[in-house]
Amino acid sequence: TLESRRPRAECGTQPHDMAPKKRKSSSSTAARKKKAPAADWRQSAFYWRGAVSGSTWEGAWVASDEGLPSDADFAASTNTFKLVCSTALSNVYPCGAREHGGGTFTGEYKLDNGDGPADYSDLEHEIFAYNGPPGHHPAVHSWAVVGACGDTEFGRFVSLGVLDGEVSGGVPGDDTYSRLTLVRRYIAEDDPRNGMSAKEVACRVTSCGKEEWAMNAPWLALPWKVPSSWPAPLSASPAFRDLLEAHCEDEGTDWCVGVGPLLQHT
Repeated sequence: TLESRRPRAECGTQPHDMAPKKRKSSSSTAARKKKAPAADWRQSAFYWRGAVSGSTWEGAWVASDEGLPSDADFAASTNTFKLVCSTALSNVYPCGAREHGGGTFTGEYKLDNGDGPADYSDLEHEIFAYNGPPGHHPAVHSWAVVGACGDTEFGRFVSLGVLDGEVSGGVPGDDTYSRLTLVRRYIAEDDPRNGMSAKEVACRVTSCGKEEWAMNAPWLALPWKVPSSWPAPLSASPAFRDLLEAHCEDEGTDWCVGVGPLLQHT
């Protein structure tokens, strides 16, 4: 079944619904107590990070409820992947004379679902990006906001992330990037994000987008569930916004390692 083949987090504990069952109490009071609902495996975010070379993206993924994993966490992960984009990753964002962007990924990734690591492939994986921070942003470096969506045998997913590690091109405006980080959220069948394209996913976190405040680390605006007010802008506490503002000029995303849990709207 789909539930039995869901992606599992790399951690030292079993999923809640796989834990040994406790003995039933003989107490009538205990017997009347309602069982706690099993944890939904979709609550974890799946962080994919790897090097970009031409149209190839290769690295590792880590499941986490605690925010962006460290470089050491990615290096230690046995969940590796190698995906190839239908176009050079430097062209997935419209720029200069390019009016169109986007592409699709194909390839394989490792996943241990209880029988040891095995190769899996997405049924569909679409990607789109918007290049560079807006002119009014006080950034000292450049990056591209990336959105993605797709289907797997486990269900539908949406992703947000960044292309960074800028590599200067021979022509102004023709810069490219050396690293891609995408954070994947598997969503339920009734989630309103099911019908969104990769471009629509990315657009919410770009300049003048509804979650522009998260463009430095777009996955911070990628909750497990969206509130009933969706597609209205997601809310963030003043303290959370202050954190983002304090790091708006930081290069890269090292500042948000362990920042979490991600916004959990229910």
